[in-house]
Amino acid sequence: MLVRIAALLLLVTPCLLAAQKSFVIDQSKPYVYLKFDHIGARKPLSPDEPHKGLWLRLVNNCRIPIVVAIFNPGTGDPGVAVFDEVIPVGPIKGLMIPGGRPEQTESPKEKPPEGYSSEVSSTTVVTPGEDLLFSVPLNHVSPSWHMQVRFKLQLSDAGRVTQPESILAFYWQDIPETLREEVAGIGSVDPKTGNLRVTVPLAANAKPKQWSGVAQSVLLVLFVAGIYLVLPAAMVWGWVRWLKRTQPRSWPSILSLIGFALGTASGLLAISSVLYAHAIGGFPFYDPLLLRIYRWGALLSLSGTVFALIGVWRPGPLRWHAPTCAVGTLLFWFAAAMGE
Repeated sequence: MLVRIAALLLLVTPCLLAAQKSFVIDQSKPYVYLKFDHIGARKPLSPDEPHKGLWLRLVNNCRIPIVVAIFNPGTGDPGVAVFDEVIPVGPIKGLMIPGGRPEQTESPKEKPPEGYSSEVSSTTVVTPGEDLLFSVPLNHVSPSWHMQVRFKLQLSDAGRVTQPESILAFYWQDIPETLREEVAGIGSVDPKTGNLRVTVPLAANAKPKQWSGVAQSVLLVLFVAGIYLVLPAAMVWGWVRWLKRTQPRSWPSILSLIGFALGTASGLLAISSVLYAHAIGGFPFYDPLLLRIYRWGALLSLSGTVFALIGVWRPGPLRWHAPTCAVGTLLFWFAAAMGE
């Protein structure tokens, strides 16, 4: 009898072990990886980007959903846009680069392009066994630099514990060898440095873009400084002026006060939304709550703009503070919605 039980256990135990689901779905591949899809046309997001891109798939090969930061480029291209970082490929002492990728002995002489980044972003969830299609400009990967994407595991019982981030890297060697010549055909590969020189094609008889990358960077810095520094200062200064007013109240000043109060409420909504987004790790793509926040913020700012413009016709303590606050917050909601 004991011999029969022992034999039965020997037969059943391997079956039970095999029935247990492992963390990795396909044992021959990493639990999360970037898969090359194709090289094809994509609409550039800035004048210095090529008109072709690397189309990749972020594959979730584990049994836990993963969270990825994304944004809507607004170009109509398939898939989504993923925030990525462009990192120069350099020697790492004491470590071996996986996949037999060659180490670079000197820093690249050409400056790598900027990756996609933003302080506020949306997120999407890639379920087990599924993948996420996205593209990056063709010059985000070269023999001298690679691109990388960050992701997190979506753990249901994590609570308020900060989740660690993982990094997926895509190297020049990950592009099929037969297609690297096509990538080099977009520009040229410097034989000395190995850097990819990308040439942005222009349409026939088309005039070059008047706005340079430096001008766009300056405008972006001015916009961010205006929204995050000048606008809050104008709100505080406006309330101080109203409390210290010496002029008697009039209908235009009351209308300016209403517009200023609505603009302030919209600004407080924006600040609280940014803090909440950072606390939860970002909103999912097209999250209904986020869209409602956009609508309420824009409505508050638009209403405040109307009252502020009516009150600007007569002198008052908030004559210029009210339209500045209302229009500034309206621009913030417009920029946030365009980045969704």
